[in-house]
Amino acid sequence: MKKTKDSGDPGGKRFCKGDALCICAAVFAAAALLFLFSFSGSSRGTQAEIVNSSGEKIAVLPLGRNTEYRVSSNGYSLTVTVKNGEAFVSSADCPDRFCVGTGGISKSSQSIICVPAGIMVRISGEASDPDGPDAVAG
Repeated sequence: MKKTKDSGDPGGKRFCKGDALCICAAVFAAAALLFLFSFSGSSRGTQAEIVNSSGEKIAVLPLGRNTEYRVSSNGYSLTVTVKNGEAFVSSADCPDRFCVGTGGISKSSQSIICVPAGIMVRISGEASDPDGPDAVAG
């Protein structure tokens, strides 16, 4: 039987500097996109909407103004607080209090749901300018 030299590299492929550069570039691009999207939702013009289980808006609270709103539904009460551009449920008397543990929300499409009370707090933004740009590339 003939012995062959085992290089420990199946298929003879090796990791080289070019591979490392590609990986670094991909990681940098992903970090840049994450950074851009994390700061894209400003609190100017955004608001917290308090909605019941029927889909009716109970209250609209601008994120630019610190305030509290108390709502009762299905025998439970909760307090929605807006502070420093974030909305959160600061107190609730529902059994699980998951809504309180959710923490603050501030970006469009984020929401807090209190299932026992049948209340949702969601963030919505102002309508965009139809004549303005869809995106800006630099």
